[in-house]
Amino acid sequence: MKPRNVRTLLWISTAFATGIGLGSLLWAVIVPVTVETFPSKLSGTSSIETEGSSVENFSRLEDRQAADLNLHRPLHDAPPPAAPPPPPDVPVNIRLSGTIVEPGHSRAMIELPDGSMELKNVGDEAGNARILKIDDGKITVESSGHQQVLVVSKTGEN
Repeated sequence: MKPRNVRTLLWISTAFATGIGLGSLLWAVIVPVTVETFPSKLSGTSSIETEGSSVENFSRLEDRQAADLNLHRPLHDAPPPAAPPPPPDVPVNIRLSGTIVEPGHSRAMIELPDGSMELKNVGDEAGNARILKIDDGKITVESSGHQQVLVVSKTGEN
C-alpha cells in the first residue's frame, strides 16, 4: 500500500470511531436510565458510624451481617487438639511356675497375684495378660498391647 492510502484509511477509521463515541454520548443524554428501588423486607434502618463518615440505610439483613463480620480474625483454622497420651504400660502381674509341653495342647502353670495356681492354655487370660505361646520353660504373653516373654522362675523372681 502506498503511504497516501494508509493515511486515508487511518483518517476514515478515526472519523468512524469519533462518530460512534458521539452517538453513544447523545444516546445517554436523550434516553435517561431509571433505577427502580424496591422496599426492603426489614422495617427500619440503621447507620454505621466510621471514622469521619456515616453509612445510612443498612436495612437488609445481609448488609448487617456483612458489617458485623470480624475482619481481624485469623485466616486459618486452629490446630487440631493434641492426641491423648497412650495409657501407661501395666506390668504383668503373673508369674510362670512351670510348663507342660505336648503336641497340640501345651499348658502353663501360672501363679496369679492372689497366690493361687492355675493351668492355662494358649489364648487364655491370666491376670492382666493373654497367653500367646507356650514353649519349654517359657511363655509369650501380651499385656497392654506389648508382647513379653516370661520364663520359669524360682519363688520370689520373675
